Amino acid sequence: MRQERADALLKNGSITENQFQEFMSNGAIGSHLENLQRKGGFKGFNQHAVSLIIAETDPRKQQAHA
Repeated sequence: MRQERADALLKNGSITENQFQEFMSNGAIGSHLENLQRKGGFKGFNQHAVSLIIAETDPRKQQAHA
């Protein structure tokens, strides 16, 4: 993840300091950051389908099973 993008997300309150540190250390899954950046604007995608995909690919869920 680019430092500038993470800095901007932290500055505007889209991510916490802990999330920022995690992204800088381990990277981030793009689809989650894209939806954070859009703040719920799915731009033509079916919101329900996008929500299901996000839930199934949530990195916190994947880490819990590791």
